[in-house]
Amino acid sequence: MYNPGKLVCGYPTIRRLVFTVLLAVLLLPTCFSAEIINTGGFESYSVGNLEGQFQPVATTTPRDWKHASNVSAGTAVVGSNVGLSNSKGVQVDRGANSDDRWAVPVGGLGFPSYGNILVDWDMKVMGTGSSTAFGPFLGVDTYDDTGTPPGAPRVLGSLGVDATTGDVLYQLQGSGILAETGASVTFGQWHHFQIRLDFVLDNYKVFVDGVQKGSQGFVDGVSSMFTDADIASFAAAPDAISQGQTATAFFDNFVVRNYRPGDFDDDGDVDGHDFLVWQRGGSPNPLSATDLNQWQSNYGIPPLVASAAAVPEPAIGGLISMALLCLLGQNRGKRTR
Repeated sequence: MYNPGKLVCGYPTIRRLVFTVLLAVLLLPTCFSAEIINTGGFESYSVGNLEGQFQPVATTTPRDWKHASNVSAGTAVVGSNVGLSNSKGVQVDRGANSDDRWAVPVGGLGFPSYGNILVDWDMKVMGTGSSTAFGPFLGVDTYDDTGTPPGAPRVLGSLGVDATTGDVLYQLQGSGILAETGASVTFGQWHHFQIRLDFVLDNYKVFVDGVQKGSQGFVDGVSSMFTDADIASFAAAPDAISQGQTATAFFDNFVVRNYRPGDFDDDGDVDGHDFLVWQRGGSPNPLSATDLNQWQSNYGIPPLVASAAAVPEPAIGGLISMALLCLLGQNRGKRTR
């Protein structure tokens, strides 16, 4: 009979590693954080509009949150008791016929540092109650704005919720059409979301409450650069009723970081703690040889930093790119039924 509790002990190699792992937990030097953006649960933010609030970014001076929209009817507001556990958070209201995105652009800083980016957040979506519309989409989408022409955004991947059906959605490679992952959320309750971008394989994986729900190639194809992860609200279907559908979601604990395969606890390094996560079945493919090999291959490698020679892009570059993606988004990301 299959017994997960005995599986690890059944690997002689693992038995030999146990002592080494325990020593590593105690002796491996503490490494710097691989975080690119950490909002700290928005606790240091001022109550009011998210746009214009500054956010420290790794390797450069603080940058402000930017907002791009086609009609600017949507809002993102920091509130005192709207986050997880009644902490600070961001309330996003989608306005009728308005596709909006809020982001801290980090283009020109050389990310990803070692091939992988993790976008991590908590979100609570309030259901629309509509029986005639789909959407809107509320969640996060990710970009590389170094395309052609200069500043043209290339979609990497997206993850969010249809605020009418509760379906968890992501975008398909090539077409950009929103597709159901097969998962759904409970309206009015907090859920944890992750997008994992792999710039080696040019694909992305999506997770909800710690469980992988899908994988796709980068939406707009091969990419080597990460420039922004956007809190997004936009129409999920092309019909007029869905275009005009409004909705509300709450965001908290928004974090973007570099990560290495094998970093199962998402702390920016691959160490003995990650082995213990694997041993408890907490890796993306629980107790698999693939995940174990990733851990072994990256164990103890010092985290890297973005190149000190990287030149921050002008703020206007990020604004142009965000404006372009809002305009392009009117013809992308719509579901067909």
